Amino acid sequence: MFGGILCDRKGYSLVELLVVVLILGLLAAIAVPQFMGRVGETRESATVADLKSKAGGIKAWAVDHDKYPSVAELPGALQESSITWSGSRDGWGNYLHYSVDDDGAGFILCSFGPNGVNDAVSDNVYTTDLYEPISNYGLITMLANNDQSD
Repeated sequence: MFGGILCDRKGYSLVELLVVVLILGLLAAIAVPQFMGRVGETRESATVADLKSKAGGIKAWAVDHDKYPSVAELPGALQESSITWSGSRDGWGNYLHYSVDDDGAGFILCSFGPNGVNDAVSDNVYTTDLYEPISNYGLITMLANNDQSD
């Protein structure tokens, strides 16, 4: 009696569709946060690589001039290493910042992270004449008044 009805079935029941939607929802709930975390890591890695490249150009210029470039000299100093400064942005689209001591003995090159603000949130990335790029750093107090953002 019921055998004919079950064999002629041409679609899915509401319960079957709900089970499929539930499974897809669970997979999305697991996969999306993992993906979003990787996007942030990728932006941070790109920023670290960019800072390392620019710091290398600054240090190369300093070898020839016995000091680090001033804010005004920075674009030309980087250009000598075929690196551009104009419009330099980090992985989050915020401008990079450069500062040098008054006597040219040290520099800092930094990104203020995803929020673009130098605050106590541990999202800043920086490099100096002494250190390789450091990530997840809080407030950067080493910036002098001659900070340049371009």
